[in-house]
Amino acid sequence: TLWVEVTSPQPLGTLLRLHLHKEPLLSLVPDRWFCATVTVTGPHPPGDTEDVTGDVTETRLGDNEGDTGDVPTATFPCHRWLESGEMVLREGTARTPREAARVPQLLQQRREEQRERQESFE
Repeated sequence: TLWVEVTSPQPLGTLLRLHLHKEPLLSLVPDRWFCATVTVTGPHPPGDTEDVTGDVTETRLGDNEGDTGDVPTATFPCHRWLESGEMVLREGTARTPREAARVPQLLQQRREEQRERQESFE
């Protein structure tokens, strides 16, 4: 299991899509990797989850009385192998095609995925 942490000093807002880009390590050595899920966690409230070394400790949302789980988390399920190139993932919240149609970027991505699947069966 490989964990990669990337931080942003500013809030990211609502995340709808995530672009993963991977370049081949060497042309002679296969270096595919399996991406199960990408989880993006927003900034924690000050003094909430950091210990003295600055490492983020485990936080379980909703465990404490009054804890509403205000740490924004976006999950991007993938469950695919990535060898090289780019992969675009949608945020994992289930949306009907009608709901997705309200967001032009999601509608466009859905159409591209349908076209790619159709081409793979021709």
